[in-house]
Parts: sequence; structure tokens; C-alpha cells
Amino acid sequence: MHIPDGYLSPLAYLPLWGASAGIWAVALRKLRGSLTNRNVPYIAMAAAFCFLVQMFNVPVPGGATGHALGAGLAALLLGPWAAVVTVSIVLLIQAVMFGDGGITALGANVIGMAVIAPFVTFWVFKALNGPGPRRPFIAAFAAGYLGITASAMYTAVLLGIQPLIAHPADGAPLYAPYPLAIAVPVMAVEHLLFFSIIEGMMTALVYKYFLLHGGAEFSPISPPSTPSTASPSHPGRFKKRLWWGLALLALLTPIGVYLPELTGSGGAWGEWAPEALRDLIGYVPRGMDKLAALWSAPVADYGQAEGVGGAAYALSALLGVVAVMAVVYALARGLRPGRGH
Repeated sequence: MHIPDGYLSPLAYLPLWGASAGIWAVALRKLRGSLTNRNVPYIAMAAAFCFLVQMFNVPVPGGATGHALGAGLAALLLGPWAAVVTVSIVLLIQAVMFGDGGITALGANVIGMAVIAPFVTFWVFKALNGPGPRRPFIAAFAAGYLGITASAMYTAVLLGIQPLIAHPADGAPLYAPYPLAIAVPVMAVEHLLFFSIIEGMMTALVYKYFLLHGGAEFSPISPPSTPSTASPSHPGRFKKRLWWGLALLALLTPIGVYLPELTGSGGAWGEWAPEALRDLIGYVPRGMDKLAALWSAPVADYGQAEGVGGAAYALSALLGVVAVMAVVYALARGLRPGRGH
């Protein structure tokens, strides 16, 4: 769902940049009064988790790949506005450092993955959650499932309308070439039958873990609807488990390279490089050709552009984790100068 440069017309990406900037301003204002020394590490860990899970590319029938998002889980554990900031930081680092998602398309990607997914997940969870030991986990699965599905459908519609809003007199698309009649069904099938299930399961399982084991060490910005049932843990123990879990996740990221290779799968649908798109449709749209090379990421394609395999991918994972966490801590310091408890 990371829309690259060249897939969106200025008629689409400029308004979405403006909308995302306004949403960032609101999110930062809401976050400012909620930050404490205790919950900033959880925001940093949420950013690292979202970055890492998006590196696990999962093949689906048809030869495409996709990944989980993590934005909905961040909304359930931290609150939707904190999730907006958290996932936006991830998308920024992905675009600037690794070329995953475009610079011109950053606003569009933020709306889809850092706004729609967290808020839909949060609202669905609030609507479905209730008393009973299983209810929160069922609600978390459904919320994660619908959150990423809504984000995918937004992306599909956005890509699908490009041939309608940006074309010369001959009618040839200037940007994303596939119309709504293709983009929407493809994205719907991929997510409803595969990726949304993965997202729902991940959301439910991790939420359950936090609910049962977080204890006194977990201090969310916006508490979940169902309080933790765990007894208070020893100081720092729960947090240390999370750090070790993130480290393990980073070391396992080469799975995101080898699994698609073993199955002969390509990249995600709608995220083709211009050369790959030429092989698919016989040409590169003129507008896409101009914007595609707008930014050269220093670690393009998470090191895979150099063809050095899983080791580079794992190093990119560690580099990305350090980067997103550094931005989180810098932002927290800027929002809370001289304050803390």
C-alpha cells in the first residue's frame, strides 16, 4: 500500500499533502499533553514494531506480495492520535531512507496508513468490545481486519481514479494506469482473503499479550477499553521483554526476502518500478516517468537494489529501527521541553 512517486497526479497528491499536514498539526497538539517519560518508550517501540512488520513480505496467489501494517494495533494500545504520529514517522523514514513509498505520495500514504487504518480500527474496536473474556480479542481481530481493509480500499480508489483525472487528449494514463474496475477488485481480493486476516490475527494476539501481561509497566496514552488483568510486574521486566521481542523480529526480517524468492513472487500490486510496469503494459506513463526518479533513497529497496540478500535486509531493519526511534525521542523532547515525570 506504499504508493510510489509517479503514481499520483498533482491533482491528487498536493491536496493530500495539505490534508495530512493539517492532521499532523492536530495529532501533535493532542499528543503534547499526553507524553510522559513512561510512555515515550512505548511510542518508540510501536514505531519500531510497525516498521519491522512491514518488512515481512507475504506471497499470495497471483504472484504478488503484501505485508501487515501494525497501525491499528498502535491505535488500540496508544490511542488513534498517537498512532497517527507513530505511523507517520515510519512512513517518512521508509520514503526518505529506503525509497519505500514516494515523497510526493507521502501525504496520500499518511492518510491511508496513518489515519484511516488507526481510526477505523479504534472505532470498530470500541463498537464491538464488551464484557467477557473473549470479547476484546474478537473485537481486536475484527478491528484490525477492517482497519487495513479500509486503508487498502482507499488506496485502490486513489490509484483507480488517476486515469480519469490525469490524461492527455489521446486518453493514455499519465500516472497510475489501471482503472477502478481493475484496482478495486484486485486490492479487495488480496486483502479480504489474505492480508486483512493476517493483520487481524496479529492485532488480536499482540493486544491479548499486552492485556494479559502488561501489568503496571504498560502505561498507554489512551487506555484500552478493557483494563489489564495482569498483576503488576517487576519494574522494567515487561519493557525488557518487548525490547528483546523487537530485536528478534529485526533478526527474522530476511524471511521477508527469502519467502517471496522461494515462491517466485514479485512485489506488491501497484508498487511496480517503471521498468516492471513497462513489462506489464508495454509503456511507462509520461507523468510517472518524470516523477519516478524524483528521489534517490540512500538505502534503496532496503539494500536489495544491490542484490546482496538477507544480510542487507536485516541491516536495513536495524538501521530503520534506530532511525524511527531517534525521530520519536527527538519529537518527544521537542514537545515536552524541560518536562517529565
